Amino acid sequence: MKINLNFEFPEGIDMEYKKAKNSIPDSLWETYSAFANTTGGVIILGVDEKAKPPIQGVQNAQKMYDDLLNQFNNPQKISCNLISDNDISILRTKEEKNLIIINVREAPYQSKPVYLKNDIRQTYIRLGEGDRLATPAQLKYLITISQNDIDSEILPNFDIDDLNPKTLIKYQKLLAKQDSKYEDINFEEMLISIGAYKKDRNGDGSYKLTTGGLLFFGRYNSIVDRFPHFQLDYFEKDSSLNSRWIDRVSTGDASFPELNIFEFFTIVLEKLFATTKDSFALDENQTRMPFKKDIEESLREALVNSLMHAYYDSDFPIKISAFPDYYEFYNPGNMRVTVEEFIKGNTSSIRNPTIATFLRRIGISEKAGSGGPKIFDTATKYQLMLPEIFSDFRSTTLRIWKVDIEHNLNKLQEPDKSILKFIMKNGSIKTQQIKEELGLKGQEYSYRNALDRLISSEYIERKGKGRGTLYILKQSSQEQYYLMKQFLKDIEDRISRK
Repeated sequence: MKINLNFEFPEGIDMEYKKAKNSIPDSLWETYSAFANTTGGVIILGVDEKAKPPIQGVQNAQKMYDDLLNQFNNPQKISCNLISDNDISILRTKEEKNLIIINVREAPYQSKPVYLKNDIRQTYIRLGEGDRLATPAQLKYLITISQNDIDSEILPNFDIDDLNPKTLIKYQKLLAKQDSKYEDINFEEMLISIGAYKKDRNGDGSYKLTTGGLLFFGRYNSIVDRFPHFQLDYFEKDSSLNSRWIDRVSTGDASFPELNIFEFFTIVLEKLFATTKDSFALDENQTRMPFKKDIEESLREALVNSLMHAYYDSDFPIKISAFPDYYEFYNPGNMRVTVEEFIKGNTSSIRNPTIATFLRRIGISEKAGSGGPKIFDTATKYQLMLPEIFSDFRSTTLRIWKVDIEHNLNKLQEPDKSILKFIMKNGSIKTQQIKEELGLKGQEYSYRNALDRLISSEYIERKGKGRGTLYILKQSSQEQYYLMKQFLKDIEDRISRK
């Protein structure tokens, strides 16, 4: 197979070029570790970006290919092999040079950190286009996320006096609504029953507080004794560009001196609900749909998701923001499932299962893995802009829109607005249609500039060349996946009706 490597994809977070003309470079293993510990990437051997020409090729490509497979399977070289035959390929360029392409997948969280030479200190992460030795904090994060039930850790020096009694009273009332047996038991019995207190089987056998119990029910000062950077923030703003806020909830503020996870959740959920407005929407039977209720359920699921999946040892806060057009839920800690798995549902890998249990016991969170589908299904039900998910090495951000794409049309000038409306209605547009159906014949300078603006703003993208060129709505990978999911669901429904 021959390819034309023209450097459309420069080195970056997921792309790395290496010379490797006569041998496998030592730096390859650092990049492998870095890619495996972050979000994966591609390594291309046989390219030197500083040389002219940059494509140098590799000598005896088949031997290097075999050597690579052997070394990837050597536990003295790397702690975890993610590479199979299908992940390495030899490609021939038009310059008659051989290149070796290595596709490195992100390691499963259970296998992190991926390190070199049996030395965990040789753990690398990818930052920009460089490989960096993990700092002690980053290494701790990788080790921590490789474990399950991290919020069930027993705390030997904490007890019930470190918990907020007002929180316990409020929680017990909600718990008793789900099961009347909790009406008359004491706090310690309740905490043991729900998993906030656990028996120290490796110590004196007494029941002790768990990290999840401390975070969820604790007094603020007690929480920061264990989690010194514990910070929960909520902001309501009239613009994402405005640093000033309309409303705020923040740990450590005089107005909220004893914020723990449960107190933050109940206060912020009420404030989020207050920012929603009902909208008159009819279903196919002309029956009014519960817009406000559905949006509130999405917001509740998103808030629960942030609190259950946060990495509380991080230096970064959990931050919930409400803007006029959208909501943003940020938590430290990357997603432990793929975006596709989050959208599809039924796949759950919770970073803090003890905290998740506390919420489920009072009917707040439904079955594991149901939040993602509910959030996306609500958006498509009311034809809102689809939610956006951004997840990297250290954090996850979920953005939920409360407007449809036409809302943004008011910000556009003409003929940009007319072109985008046509594409939204018909799926695509050609140059001939712009001239004839939009009445822009003879105005080539105007509509060419409009297309360029829409492309650069990532509203649309160009497909094809010449007369066959189409302009279509630009879709993210998650939007494409969700639309495919809906398409497959429609097929299943049709088959089931036959």
